[in-house]
Amino acid sequence: MQWFKNKWIQLVLIILTGIAGAILTVTMFGPSSYKVNGFTVEFALQPACSGQTLIDLPPVGTLTAKTHAAPFQLSMRLERIDAGVVKDDQVLKQIQDTMGTHMLQGLKNYLLPFLIKQLLLAGLGSMVLVWALLRPRIRYIASSGLISILLVLAVLWWGMNTFEAKAFTEPEYDGVIALAPDMMRVGEQMLNNLDQLQNNTSQVLSNIRILFGKMDSLPVLGDPDGTSEVKRILIVSDMHSNPVGLELTRSIVNNFNIQLLINAGDLTDYGSPLEVNLAEQLKQISIPQVFEPGNHDTPEVIDFMRTLPNTHVLDGNVIEVEGFRLLGVPDPLSSSTRVINSDRNDSKAELEKQYNDVLNSLDTQGQPDIIVIHNPRYAEKLAGLAPVVISGHLHRTSIRESHQTALLNPGSTGASGLRGVYSEAGVPYSAMILYMQPGQNPIAVDLISYHPSDGKFSIERSLLNEPDPQTQP
Repeated sequence: MQWFKNKWIQLVLIILTGIAGAILTVTMFGPSSYKVNGFTVEFALQPACSGQTLIDLPPVGTLTAKTHAAPFQLSMRLERIDAGVVKDDQVLKQIQDTMGTHMLQGLKNYLLPFLIKQLLLAGLGSMVLVWALLRPRIRYIASSGLISILLVLAVLWWGMNTFEAKAFTEPEYDGVIALAPDMMRVGEQMLNNLDQLQNNTSQVLSNIRILFGKMDSLPVLGDPDGTSEVKRILIVSDMHSNPVGLELTRSIVNNFNIQLLINAGDLTDYGSPLEVNLAEQLKQISIPQVFEPGNHDTPEVIDFMRTLPNTHVLDGNVIEVEGFRLLGVPDPLSSSTRVINSDRNDSKAELEKQYNDVLNSLDTQGQPDIIVIHNPRYAEKLAGLAPVVISGHLHRTSIRESHQTALLNPGSTGASGLRGVYSEAGVPYSAMILYMQPGQNPIAVDLISYHPSDGKFSIERSLLNEPDPQTQP
């Protein structure tokens, strides 16, 4: 400070440096995470030209509203959903509770410790930066910390006294364009739709449990071959982070005496950490699981699936599970964090390489019982190379036979994914149960469909490898 002879200049410089230190420290170290009814929410403050509150709901997008007059941004980011929250028919209500002003309500419980932390950080950061850059006397360092605390306190008080949560009735949305209309109605129509869907889904899931409890008493649906060696394989695909689809899968496994679960990919929509947390409900499934990564899955999703007990991720090698030999090669896009439509021209070469990798594995490891490939572009070409070829991706159910191979696509077990929670009409939730013995051709497949818009639930059986009537004597 010797180069500044004027004490007023010294004082101004100390104050400005202290303010800069306070802002830097609060911005860098101020974000804090708190548990709100099973949800982990991160709160943060940062300077802004105008007072606003930002609610970040990955992977859906962000809502921003001009809620206060003070020049700072209050950010709230939904980081994690505990596994115990995402269960049964309460899941949609729990997710609804994190929307819009419901997250603001959660802030009230932790407002005092959060603000105290910001004030302490402001004072500490101010003193550290003043000491590091200017090296003034101790009383000036302490004064800079006190001034910064008082300044931050004044700004926070200004923001709290001008805060208006009703500003979220006219928010700004930034995120996935397909979700924009629903997110913009977060204060009104979306919550009503969620209530209605929750009520319908609760009733249907209750009916599903009752129906499944009686299913095995029906001989025609209990065992189509009449032998105990036949195993039941549940085939799901394209969950896209829909919690209702996860619950439907768990209900089928628990009530249909399933021995093996095959997931044909696209467990998530965007491969984000939040979606991985939602998928933790799969830990409640005790039977062996086989996972074929899809174009919406990421390395983080694949790593998560590998941590699940009794779960196998297909990687180009033939594996044996429950006596069945299975082969699958991950979708090319699953090796990166980019999530795009894998039907684009620039991915055709990658899909062709995936198909060739399957052929190479067949040449070196022999014929499997089941081939799983997420994108069905080359599924038809695999006919005749295995008794069953399973695919997904299209969100349309399909049961076909070619060259003594059953080509199966269970559609979308997650309907329209997170988007399906808000849509009035969309694809149904669907899955398949395959009846098959290891080393033999499949016997039958049941197509399960659930339409949440009208509450319809159906099971339709198709027998496989039936003799062609025209060839019978």
